[in-house]
Amino acid sequence: MTRISFSSWVYLVVAVLSIAVELYPLPGVERVIPVLIILFLMLEFTTAPRTQQVVAVLLCSAGLAIGMIMGSGMEVMVDGLRRSQLFLVLFAAVAWLQIPAGQSPSLNAARETVEAQPPGRRFLVLAGAAHGLGAVLNLAGISLLSSMIGKQESPAIKKRLTRGLMIGFSSGSCWSPFFVGTAVILSILPSVRWLEVAPFGMAAGILIIAGGWIFDRTFVDPGPRSAPAPPVPLPLPARWRLAGVLLTLFVIVIGMVEIAGLSIPIVLGLVAPPYALIWVLSFSERRPSAAAAALVTRVVGGLAGLRSEALLFVGANMFGAGVASVVTPDMVGNALSSLAWPPQVMIACLIAGIIWIGALGLHPVVPVVLIGQVLPPEVLGVAPEIMGLAMLTTWGLSTTVSPYSATVLYMSRITGASVWTIAWRWNSPLVLILNGMVVLGVLAVMSLNIY
Repeated sequence: MTRISFSSWVYLVVAVLSIAVELYPLPGVERVIPVLIILFLMLEFTTAPRTQQVVAVLLCSAGLAIGMIMGSGMEVMVDGLRRSQLFLVLFAAVAWLQIPAGQSPSLNAARETVEAQPPGRRFLVLAGAAHGLGAVLNLAGISLLSSMIGKQESPAIKKRLTRGLMIGFSSGSCWSPFFVGTAVILSILPSVRWLEVAPFGMAAGILIIAGGWIFDRTFVDPGPRSAPAPPVPLPLPARWRLAGVLLTLFVIVIGMVEIAGLSIPIVLGLVAPPYALIWVLSFSERRPSAAAAALVTRVVGGLAGLRSEALLFVGANMFGAGVASVVTPDMVGNALSSLAWPPQVMIACLIAGIIWIGALGLHPVVPVVLIGQVLPPEVLGVAPEIMGLAMLTTWGLSTTVSPYSATVLYMSRITGASVWTIAWRWNSPLVLILNGMVVLGVLAVMSLNIY
């Protein structure tokens, strides 16, 4: 049996205690969780990628320095750590779903169907599949479909399929409650309910995929035409099983969020482990006890691998807490008032700012958390739902042009291309156009005066 490291156990305890304090008032435990997060980061810091190390140190140092200047260094540190708890729970929850997703016969059958699509519609089908699977399974969805890209010999086809996969996957963050972006944005806008923004977010996701497909058909050299593979239709039983897996998980999570009033990360933390266990047992040929033990060992043993995400989100939240200790919403409001810009212009600048700050190398969590700390919706003169929709529709686009986002880093390993090539050369021209489309879409919603 695989040995589980001490740091993985620490992460597991952090996740369990974070869920517990959300369900029951446990003041003593609340003080322990930040200490355990620090312990985990110290244990795993040296094994994290150098870029994440540097970014995390800079963000934490800047936030703490600002806090100490203002005489609230300890408060900034504790606030940043506590704000990060829910996201650590979310990362662990998604890890539970990745194992059965990679082994599921119905999902593998779906992947074969996507791979067999002819060149004329392969981009659109791949983007749609990445959107649908990623919207529920998160990174497990993109990892399932990425194998077809590694098989391509033509650089032109590999680039086009990479762009289609990334656009399809990242557009899921416009609405999916399983994406970390949704959790972050709803946490900084507590008055916004998921159901209030999800319908328009879904429409934005479809708009982004359509824009990517039109761009690909209009401006991209198709490269050499490969002979179409024989069709591999998805068998009817596999369709039903796939729909059952995705819909039941989605309905359970959203039902608990709406009925119990819990946050999405907490609900996923409660639902994902038993759901993953039932899912594995439904198709595994091993003895139930052996299959369950293998799943638990792989998931818990892999929690230490979430070090990069933990470093980045703790750093972003600590930096945001530090800035908020000196920059107040009133100060930002006065500065924006002096510009006398209408809300429509401010929303357009907000959307473009988040996207292109990502292109400079910062993950969108940094500007989004900072905005949540110092720029409430009333300062912009818009409804919280409009601001939430604006940030939801830009999170995924920002990750496609950020050289250090998890999506770009993963696709760099699959394709062998550098992160700069994928983010800047392959994706930036398309994202520039999609930026304008998203702005127009959000402004159209504003004009409807729904909120």
